[in-house]
Amino acid sequence: PVKKIIHLFRRIWYEFSDNGGGSIKDRVGKLVIMTTEMKEKVDALVGWKIATFNESPVPMFLNDDKGVLVDVNKAWIKLTGLRKDLAVGHGYERIIHEDDLKRLKHEGFDFINDGNSYEGEFRIRHYETKEIISVSCTATKVLSSEGKLLSVIGTLEEV
Repeated sequence: PVKKIIHLFRRIWYEFSDNGGGSIKDRVGKLVIMTTEMKEKVDALVGWKIATFNESPVPMFLNDDKGVLVDVNKAWIKLTGLRKDLAVGHGYERIIHEDDLKRLKHEGFDFINDGNSYEGEFRIRHYETKEIISVSCTATKVLSSEGKLLSVIGTLEEV
């Protein structure tokens, strides 16, 4: 899908340049059609990535560049018992075992500011059953091509 998007972008650039031929009106018309095609390809790619995240059998989460939880998948919800709308932001903290929360916050702060990846273990309290579950967490930073932190993606696994 990415190669198709790049190809469409090149076609748009060519049509918009003087090399594209035809009147300005014709070139703008082609540009509108190709831009629509590009948007459809990008939407399809984004939709595929979202579906892959949501349907993964591995419990996954997505944090923003500040470490704030913005998304979880179905497997994460099943493992924790906490609905997405209750988990986002800092709502997930309600399921972290009280003896692990302070340490986890400190480790998360260090990871966001200094580390490239995170691996750790902590306990959660299932939101519905109240069962204590030990989990292993792995997280990786998602960086822009300039090295700027965009988000953090991570997984949980029951141990």
